[in-house]
Amino acid sequence: PHCQGGTLVVCSFQWCCSMETLQQPLEGRLLLAPSEASASDQGNWRSYHFALKGKRLYYYRSRDDKVPIKHIPVEQATSVDAFTHGTFPVPPALDGLVFTIRTPVREYHLACGNAAAVPSWVKILRDVVSSNTQETRAVENHDETLYKELRKGHDTA
Repeated sequence: PHCQGGTLVVCSFQWCCSMETLQQPLEGRLLLAPSEASASDQGNWRSYHFALKGKRLYYYRSRDDKVPIKHIPVEQATSVDAFTHGTFPVPPALDGLVFTIRTPVREYHLACGNAAAVPSWVKILRDVVSSNTQETRAVENHDETLYKELRKGHDTA
C-alpha cells in the first residue's frame, strides 16, 4: 500500500517504555516519500511499518516482518521538524501530516495518517537527536580534558 493522489494510510504509534531509558517507544505505520520526487507526480509515497530501535528508525513491509527493508540513521540526523512548505513536493492530501528527518546524506519525508500524531513522532525523534548531541559533546569534552592532561604532562617533561 502507498499514497498516490491523496490515498492515506492511518498512522498509529505506541509507547512501550520510558523516555529516560531511550529505548525509544515508537512504532507505527507511516508513509515514506521517495528520495527524489518530481513536482509533477509528487512522488510515490509508500507505506511501511516503522520501529525506532536505539537510534535508528527501521522500516518493514509489515509489522510482522523480522528483517527490516532499511533504516533511517536518526543518530546522524541534524534536525527533525514538522514539514513546512518548501522545495519538496508534498501532495495536498498530506498537508499538515508530514515531518522531515534531515541527515548529512538525505532528507527523509514521512507522513502520518493524522495531524495529531506528527508532534509525538517529532518530539521523540528530536529527543534521540538531542541525546546524541549531548553524548557527542561529552565525548568531545572528555577528549579535550585528556588532551590537556597529556599536553600538560608533555610540557613539563
